[in-house]
Amino acid sequence: MSDVAFIGGSTVDRALDPANGLEDQLRIFPQFLVNYVGFNVTKVPFDDPLVRRAFVMGLDRERLNEVVFDGKVDTAKGLLPPGLPGYNEALEGLPYDPTAAKAALEASQYAGDAFPEVVFTTAGFGGVPADLQFMIDEWQRNLGVTVSVRTLDPDAYYYALA
Repeated sequence: MSDVAFIGGSTVDRALDPANGLEDQLRIFPQFLVNYVGFNVTKVPFDDPLVRRAFVMGLDRERLNEVVFDGKVDTAKGLLPPGLPGYNEALEGLPYDPTAAKAALEASQYAGDAFPEVVFTTAGFGGVPADLQFMIDEWQRNLGVTVSVRTLDPDAYYYALA
């Protein structure tokens, strides 16, 4: 008989530590999981493609992976990760480029004082997760925008999302 337990994040590092004797019992398997940020293109300011472009280019996804996930996840270059049908290895996505991001924002219809506060709505209870806080910090630093978080009960969130 064997036991199986899912572990992730810093727990993997502890399991790999030779001092605790668990490394020979650890098996690492890829997990097909996609997290993404969706823009509501029917709402201000994301109805402007230049704003969407600025937010994508104003986020250092490689650094997000390193800082928040300890480099343990594949950084997205598109919606589908490697291993899923439809994955396109040639897809490069938009690069991290804060200068181009700021220029896109300044070329948008919401440039300057016309730019509204952005409300990031997410599912959860309580505090802001580390990955979301990282993204908000990047957008505020690189784009000079204000982003607040609205957290909904997961059931209410997924109902509203549908």
